Amino acid sequence: MQNIQRTLENLGLDKKESSIYLTCLQFGAVTATTLARITNIPRTSLYDIIPRLVKKWFIHTTKKQKTTLFSAVDPNKIIHMLQAQQQKILDQIHDVENIIPEFKSMQSFVGTVPTVEYYEWRESLDMFFEQIANAEYSYSIFSLDDLLKHIFFNVDELLKHLSHPDIQGAQRIMTYSPNAIDYKKKAEKINPHIKWKILPQWYELSAEITLFEWTLLQMSFGDPKPSILEMKHPIYYDAHKTLFDYIWNSID
Repeated sequence: MQNIQRTLENLGLDKKESSIYLTCLQFGAVTATTLARITNIPRTSLYDIIPRLVKKWFIHTTKKQKTTLFSAVDPNKIIHMLQAQQQKILDQIHDVENIIPEFKSMQSFVGTVPTVEYYEWRESLDMFFEQIANAEYSYSIFSLDDLLKHIFFNVDELLKHLSHPDIQGAQRIMTYSPNAIDYKKKAEKINPHIKWKILPQWYELSAEITLFEWTLLQMSFGDPKPSILEMKHPIYYDAHKTLFDYIWNSID
């Protein structure tokens, strides 16, 4: 009985509602007088509670001559009702997911203060790569030599992260190195949705930058430990995106 009570509670029924439903389930079609006697719930309260149970599809009413009878809905029908509700929720989630870009385009950031967080690199590496992989689009400027020296130590592992198959679109700019062209070809084979360019040999990169979903990640490999500065705000994002576009378009 405790399992039944807990299940009904999880379905949104309080103790009195559960008692009424179980009584109807056990005794079949009953009058308000019978329900009040078995459940010890006053008739005046029953007339407030039963409409809620009817609305929740646990009780239905019938008329026999001039008497109103209350019956429990078949438990199998409750399962069908829950499945219908589940499908409705899934449809609603799908609808919201489809219009998230429109919501974001309408979102106002006027007067808001940027959100700034500091992370040590190794503590946050997986979290940020997962966020970037799930982002609709991302933009990065980085030094392969720095990433290989401080983080990955292996080119294949590095390119696997930067070209994760889940990434649907991105632009990557890497610093020049003797093997940069080979790295670029390997990365493009892993994920053709990502576009790559290589900085001129004379260009010196002072900090790695990644942009996605109004977020700016600035990575530093200086002393004492590699770190990430995360800033969320469209003004800062747009400023760095403009800089990224300028560099991207200036590379042949």
